[in-house]
Amino acid sequence: MARPKKRIGEIETPERIANAALEEFAKHGYAQANLATIAKSCGISRPSLLYHFKSKEELFEHVLLRAFVEVGEVLRVAMQTEGNFREGLKAVVLGFHHYMQQKPHVACLLARELVHPDGLGRVLLMNQTLPLLAEVEQWVLDNEAGELQSDVDVRNVLMHVVSNSILSASSGDLVHTIWGKPDPWALVQMTLLQEAK
Repeated sequence: MARPKKRIGEIETPERIANAALEEFAKHGYAQANLATIAKSCGISRPSLLYHFKSKEELFEHVLLRAFVEVGEVLRVAMQTEGNFREGLKAVVLGFHHYMQQKPHVACLLARELVHPDGLGRVLLMNQTLPLLAEVEQWVLDNEAGELQSDVDVRNVLMHVVSNSILSASSGDLVHTIWGKPDPWALVQMTLLQEAK
């Protein structure tokens, strides 16, 4: 029996699985996430899910790496912004922040893995975060043209932006109660840059 033809606009099964898995992993963490629940939310059986992803670990790794690919693309596009350094830096900071706001399940998953010392995602996070962070930090140092405050720790400021964006995005309906309106660009201007002349 032939497989039914894919309808125009229909999301491929592996992508539907990855989207459902992201939500499940974000809500319950790796250990408590359930493959049968993920499969059911995609309208497929657990064996069908395992046809596309051989194990929960493989699916988890796929979901986490996909998020880092997306974040990397957002940051690299922003680093190519035309204009002066401040405009480029603003694009980087707000690009990351807006990505997290639009993908709260990614933010929740990253927050969960960052604070879970024995989590499966810890090694993946380190392997993906450090090179990406170093790339952005080097871009700042190569392009700042004397606009940084003296003795500023660029990486520390970047991590404040990252953690603020991840936590505010993952806090759901508490974001406005706790943060008001998160403004990572104001944080960068205050801590990283000299006053504009």
